[in-house]
Amino acid sequence: MVRAYDYTCGECHNNFEIWGTPEEHAKGLVKNCPVCGSEKIEEKPSIQVSTGKKTGNAGSSCCGPASRGKCCG
Repeated sequence: MVRAYDYTCGECHNNFEIWGTPEEHAKGLVKNCPVCGSEKIEEKPSIQVSTGKKTGNAGSSCCGPASRGKCCG
């Protein structure tokens, strides 16, 4: 399962997310800030909650980018 991981840069304070599997995350999804290139990045705690419900089209996320900010309830 692919999910978003949130990061912040200690140099330019850019907040960004990287999508990947838990296996990719364990190996290190990101090494540098995509804005300034700094290696001083840290992962922010995740606030994503799973309801266990699947809705929408197969292969899409109900609360993903295609939802245009209209998340399932």
